[in-house]
Amino acid sequence: MFKIILFYLGLSKRLRVTEKIQKLYYWRKPIKPYAFIRVHNEIKTIDAALKSVLPVLKGGVIGFNSCTDGTKEYILHFCKNIHNLFP
Repeated sequence: MFKIILFYLGLSKRLRVTEKIQKLYYWRKPIKPYAFIRVHNEIKTIDAALKSVLPVLKGGVIGFNSCTDGTKEYILHFCKNIHNLFP
């Protein structure tokens, strides 16, 4: 009977559980992942792409192979200034 009342009131068990556990999430540190980014002739979009992921990454590796449009030089210059990304 209790489950039927909760159903009609729009209250779910999942909602009640998350409210009880919500205080535990205050102790957790935010996750900062590492990334492996592969690029090939992406000079038009590489600047915006790298700058958009920088705030959420702890570190990473940028892989490139036979770039002919200046992407390699841009990545090497970018990684020289940003010390948590490696070419």
